Amino acid sequence: MTPLDQALEAAKTSQCKRNAFYGLLVSSTLYVPTHDTETDKPETFNPILAEAEGITYLMVFDTEEKLSAWAQTPMTFAPLPGHALIEITTGNIHWALNPGTDHAKILQPDEIAWLKDLVVKFKKDAGDEATQ
Repeated sequence: MTPLDQALEAAKTSQCKRNAFYGLLVSSTLYVPTHDTETDKPETFNPILAEAEGITYLMVFDTEEKLSAWAQTPMTFAPLPGHALIEITTGNIHWALNPGTDHAKILQPDEIAWLKDLVVKFKKDAGDEATQ
């Protein structure tokens, strides 16, 4: 069980522990399966999206091992800081965090937007403190 799994389990018991889970999610490295495309732009990010019942999901894992177990075949992926992935997630995208595991969670678009607001505010506040 990873620290993020443990935080998710603890989050079910109180708001304070839920906030700790989100804080860990934002600061963790997350692994996103990507399309194996040839490109001369290494900054290009082409994640695999899944659709079910009209909902679009971005698959997100907290370890390479969980991603590999889910994929059941070698797959390209992008490791990204959670805060960076939150910042680039747009639209009506849901996150499927660690699907196929005992510690899976679906993050709704409004949760992701809330986290994005917090990340932007934190970066702004950190920038303001740096200039003082």
